[in-house]
This record gives sequence, C-alpha cells and structure tokens, in this order.
Amino acid sequence: MSVVSAAYIRVSTEDQIEFSPASQRKRIEEYATAHDMQIPDAYVFVDEGISGRTADRRPAFQQMIALARAGHYQPPFQNILVWKFSRFARSRQDSIFYKSILRKECGIEVISVTEPLSHDPTAILIEALLEAMDEYYSINLAQEVRRGMQERFSRGRAISTPPFGYRMGACSFEPHPEQAPWVSFMFRAYASGSSIKEIMDALQHAGVRTVRNKPFTPRSITYILLNPVYIGKLRKRNCRDSSAFPTVPVSHDRNYLYTPMDYADGIHPALISDSLWKQVQDRWQKEHAADTGTSDSLSEAVSPYYLKGLIYCGACHCPLIQIHKGTAFQCSGYNHGSCHCSHYISRHNLESMVMQALNRPDSPLPPVCLAALSAPGLSAGQKNRILTECGIAFRYHKSATSADQNSLEIISAIGRSGW
Repeated sequence: MSVVSAAYIRVSTEDQIEFSPASQRKRIEEYATAHDMQIPDAYVFVDEGISGRTADRRPAFQQMIALARAGHYQPPFQNILVWKFSRFARSRQDSIFYKSILRKECGIEVISVTEPLSHDPTAILIEALLEAMDEYYSINLAQEVRRGMQERFSRGRAISTPPFGYRMGACSFEPHPEQAPWVSFMFRAYASGSSIKEIMDALQHAGVRTVRNKPFTPRSITYILLNPVYIGKLRKRNCRDSSAFPTVPVSHDRNYLYTPMDYADGIHPALISDSLWKQVQDRWQKEHAADTGTSDSLSEAVSPYYLKGLIYCGACHCPLIQIHKGTAFQCSGYNHGSCHCSHYISRHNLESMVMQALNRPDSPLPPVCLAALSAPGLSAGQKNRILTECGIAFRYHKSATSADQNSLEIISAIGRSGW
C-alpha cells in the first residue's frame, strides 16, 4: 500500500538559480513514484515569492504544520517531501523547531528528494551541516543585498520604486510627464495657504490618482509634501536586525518607525525648488507643533506605558501608538499612510480588553506572572518587562460594522501562529 505523503514547495524572490514550483513538484513526484508514495493534490503546499528565513510568514507552510498537528499521532500524511532542505527552512532554529514537532508529535519525517540521508547516526551530522550551510547562504545573501543597496544609495541611485511624480529611468528616477506637474501643484497650493482637503478635492476632481491607482487621501498628500525626494534627495531608514523579535517583519518592528533616517543626494532631478520646499516645511511644522510637541504635550504623549510596543494592528501588523496625550491608541501604519484602518481605541477600553484576554482559561501567560502583573505599586516598565519576557504581545482587530465585534488576540512568541 502506498504511503501518503505531502509535498512542500517554496520559491523566494531572493534565489535566482532555484527550481521553479513546477520543476520542484516534478522532482518530488518522481521520487514519490520511485519510493511507492502517494501525494494527493490536497497535500501539495506551495509558497511563492516568500523567503525561508522565517516560518511565520509562510501561509502554506503554516497550513501544512497545522494540518499535521491536528491529527496528532494519526496524521493525514506520513512524510513531507521537499526538493531541498533549504525549501523547508533556511533558519536552523525554525528547522529544528518544526522538524522536532513533526517527529515527536506526529511521527512525520521531512525528506529531501535531492539530499538523501542514511538512517545511521552520521545522518544527524550531515543534516545539521546542510541546515548550517543553508542558513549561512541566506544570511550572506541578505548582507550582500544590503551592501549593494547601500552602495547604490551612497551614489545617489534609486533603491526603491518611483514615488508619485517620477518613473524609473536608466539608473534612477526621471520626471513622469503626467504626474510631475501635479507634484508641483500640491507644493505650490499648500505653500499658498490651501488646506490638505482642498488639495485633495482638486486632485480628485481632476481624476488624478496615486501610483497604486487609488484616489488621493490626506495621508497620501501629506506623504508627498514631507518627502525630500522632490528636491533631489534620497532617504531610507537605518534599520537594525529584527532577529530579537522574529515574529515581526523588519518593516513592522515596534521601533521601525522611530529609527533614524539616512539621507543622500540623488542623481535624479528635483521637481520643486529648495525655497518652495522650505515654505511647505515651515507651514507644516507651525501647524503641527502641537502634535510633535511642546515639552508638556510631548512628555505626556510618550510617557511610560506598560503596553508600549506590545499592541499590533490586526490589518497591517504595525504597532499601535499613543495619541491624544496617551488617552487613546492608533495604528502607526495608518499615520504613515500604509494602513486602511486607524484601529483607534481608547486607553480605557484597550486595558479592559487586555486584562480580559489575559484572564481567559487559554491564556499563555503563567498564573504567577498574571498575579505579578496585578500587584500594586508595579511600575509601567516592570509590567512591560513581565509581558515581554513571557513572550506576550497582542493583535487588535477592529470591526468595520460594530464595536461589539472588536477583538484582541494574544500572540505568544512560544506558540506563535504567525502573522
């Protein structure tokens, strides 16, 4: 009787020499036929264009693991076939973690069809060596890519897609013949006293749309007015490694939005003058001084709070940040125009939802930690440390129809279900 097996196929954008999904599947099916294995279509899991450095952001992979674990010691398949072990994971930590779960809980083995291993003890060393080589390749490739991007950036060459008003030229941005005049219009109108809403109404009336073919909003207009690319500059965030919090992508890291910017003189032409840029920035700073701060309002807005950095948006996974002097929270991605929903919630309602979630029977927070969290006289920093060291974070889902349907999900770094 044929052994029922699953196939896992992954192709990332970073690898140019790897097999296509069809080629990987062909090799896997050839191996299955030769070894009397059967692979139903329902057990073929494919992740395309996704890096293997973290398992949490691979939906097909997580679906496969969940299906295997759902059957416990009677799993729906006995093996998982991959083209190479690197397709399963490029991180030794993830590889060991998930292979251990599959073996101990489900009795499932991961088999590389191109890297056969014997059943003697030396196979353990060979498999560990292959995993180490895969991880080294992934890390080294990422470093080379970052180094190349930094070199391009330092020379003033584009390292991102063109913003509104530009299109990609031979080696950098060049003015877009249809969009560039509208960039100049936005800057001139704002410098002349027009409001963001008036500029938005004019753009929508003229049928002008963003680079994503969507109507302009106050956030997308603000992003343009504060972007120095239009005076011939380039900018990028000086991001750090996010390995300390692996469940969160670098761009969604809790400190990402507050990391310093690097700037460089671009080789692309400016669309507005330096004097017009200064007029716009001066008006913006004057009108938003209350938001960015007098000393009193700033100290209240960023005062220590025990949930800081632990609440994430259920739509874009960016952290929720304090607004209105700490009386409410809102998605930081929404503030920067990358999220469609504000996820606004008052501090009182958020704290109530957090305590309800932590007191549920299925809460991953140990009872002793829950008791410590409720102890009188505990500082915000101490409470934050308890939750952080227990690997607890939260994801807030805001309903579009009713506030009664809003929910708060606990994310456990130990038993994480992925983003």
